[in-house]
Amino acid sequence: MHTDIAQKYDVVVVGAGPAGMTAAITLSEYGLRVAVFDEQAQPGGQVYRNVESADELFAKVLVTDPLSRATVKQGHELVKRFLAADINYFPQSLIWNIESPAVIAVKWNGRVYQTAACHVVIATGAQERPVPFEGWQLPGVMGVGAAQIMLKGVGALPKSEPVLCGSGPLLYLYGAQLIAGGSRPAAILDTASPDATIRSLRHLPAAFKAIKYLKEGVRLLRSISAADVPHFKHVTDVKASGNSKLERVEFTTKGTTKSIDSDLLLIHHGVIPELQLLRAAGVDCYWSDSGQCWHPLLDEWGASSTEDIFVCGDGAGINGASGAEHSALLASIEILYRAGVVNETQRSKLAAGPRQQSNKDKSIRPFLEAKYRVPENLLHPSGNTLVCRCESVTADQIAEAVAQGCRGPNQVKAFTRCGMGACQGRMCGPAVEAIIASATGISRAEVGHFRARPPVRPVSLGAIAALDQM
Repeated sequence: MHTDIAQKYDVVVVGAGPAGMTAAITLSEYGLRVAVFDEQAQPGGQVYRNVESADELFAKVLVTDPLSRATVKQGHELVKRFLAADINYFPQSLIWNIESPAVIAVKWNGRVYQTAACHVVIATGAQERPVPFEGWQLPGVMGVGAAQIMLKGVGALPKSEPVLCGSGPLLYLYGAQLIAGGSRPAAILDTASPDATIRSLRHLPAAFKAIKYLKEGVRLLRSISAADVPHFKHVTDVKASGNSKLERVEFTTKGTTKSIDSDLLLIHHGVIPELQLLRAAGVDCYWSDSGQCWHPLLDEWGASSTEDIFVCGDGAGINGASGAEHSALLASIEILYRAGVVNETQRSKLAAGPRQQSNKDKSIRPFLEAKYRVPENLLHPSGNTLVCRCESVTADQIAEAVAQGCRGPNQVKAFTRCGMGACQGRMCGPAVEAIIASATGISRAEVGHFRARPPVRPVSLGAIAALDQM
C-alpha cells in the first residue's frame, strides 16, 4: 500500500526485513504516519526472503529441514502483520541519499523524489564479509549468501556439488540445506584457525543463555557429518583456478596441499553491518576488534550520532532475526517517547521485555565471534590478488601506494582508483583497510574507512536532474 511519496512522514523506515517491518508495525499501531522503502519486490529481507511463496519452494527442496520450516512460519506471520498494517509501503525503491531526516532522496518507478520525516529508521541489514583471494573473480566463485538468495527466491539448488569454503554459521546452514534438499557439498573447507575453539570456550557459559542457537549449531554439524561430507579444518592458502571459469580449488590443510576439481566454489567468512547509507548520512562508526568490522555508534535505544536517525537490525550489529526485531522495538519505543506519544514511565515499561530479550540474544555473539574469527592473514591479501574488481587493482598496487605514503583508504583511492567503482568500496574496502594496517602497524580504528558519497545506489544523472521537489 502506498500514497504520495513526496511528502513528510512521522517516520521513514529504510528496509523491510525483520527489523524494518517490526519498527513500521509498532510505530503505525501507535498512530504515526510511516513510510517504508525497500529495494526488494516483497517484504522479508534476506532471512525472510520470498516467504509468501516459500511453502511451494521449500516443499520441493527443504521439506526435511526444521530450521527452514520454522523460519518460514515466523516470516509468514511478520509479513502478514506488516502488509495488513496502516503503512505506506514502497517496494522496489532505492534510498540513495539522506542529508537529514528532512531531506531523503529516493528512486521509485524510474523517477527520483525527495521525501521527509521527523525520524528515520535505517534497517538495511548486513552484507557478507568480502575476503579477496587468488581467483575469487572467476565465474563459478560466489558467496554463500548469493546461493541462498537463489534458493529462497526460486528454489534453485546447484546442479553440481559445490565446494563450501570459509567459516561461520551460514556456511554450515547452507551445507545442511543442500543435504536436506537431496544434494550435498563436494567438501567443506573450514578456514578457522586452530586456536579458535580454545579462544571461544571462555565465552561458552554466557552463550548458554541463548542455548537454542547452540543446539541448532550442533544439529547442523551432525547432519553434515551424517552425510559423510569431506570436512577439512584449519584450511589456508585457498586458490581458485581455471582458464575462463572455475575448474579447481586448491588449498592447504595440516601442511598438505590438496586440489578438488569443481565448477562452483561458495565462499563465506561471516557477515558485517551494511554501512554505506549510514556513512553517507554522517553517522559515526567505530571499529569492533571482536567483530572485525565497523559498527555504527549508537546509544541504548539505537539512536545514532546524527540527530533523529536510528539504526536497528544487523546494520546496528550482527544479532540475527530475533535480535533485529527486538532492537527495532527499542528504537520504536524511543521514537514514540520523543514524539510525545508515550511518557518516560511508559517508555521504561514497554522497553523492559525487548531489552531483556535483546541482551539474551546478544549473549551468544562473543562465543560466535571468537569461534569463527577470520584469521588475520586472510583479511589482508598480498601479491597479485585482485582486491578491487571494479577498477582491477591488486594487493601489490595498494601496498605500493602505502609505501609511497598513503595512510588511509581515501588516499589509496586517490592514488589507485580502488573503491571508485560501482560498489563504492563495499567489496574492497575491508581489504584495503587491512593492507594499510598490516603495512604500517596502524590500528584499524586509526586507518579509518572509505567515505561514502551520494548516490549510494545507482541513479542516473538524468533522473537526478529531473528531481521532483517537495
